[in-house]
Amino acid sequence: MVPSRSALIRGAIEAYLAADADTAIDEAIVAGYERDPAEDPALDLIALAAASIEAEPW
Repeated sequence: MVPSRSALIRGAIEAYLAADADTAIDEAIVAGYERDPAEDPALDLIALAAASIEAEPW
């Protein structure tokens, strides 16, 4: 079954709006990380390892 011209146009508009919404979400995520960058989890591991070694009674 061949879709009608209206269905094709509706689908194109929905795809365009969805892509625009996806772009807005991506931009919001990037802006959030730029505003408040995630800390490097490796730094936490290094600090935990150092504290574990210091806690040893040797």
